[in-house]
Amino acid sequence: MSWYLLMAAVGAYLADGGFRKSEAKPFIYLVYRARWVWKDNAHRMLGISGVIITILGIFFHFTLG
Repeated sequence: MSWYLLMAAVGAYLADGGFRKSEAKPFIYLVYRARWVWKDNAHRMLGISGVIITILGIFFHFTLG
């Protein structure tokens, strides 16, 4: 398995949890940390960064892998 696909899977988890405002335990810890900087926009920031990580993971898988 390519590490880049794992990177894309983690990014998809972040994007899904961020845009759906998930209350799952592992995700809520990330939200608590992000709220220090992003206040009420923590979920949106995690969702957008998840999309970026997913796109980069898929891109790197097909170009570098």
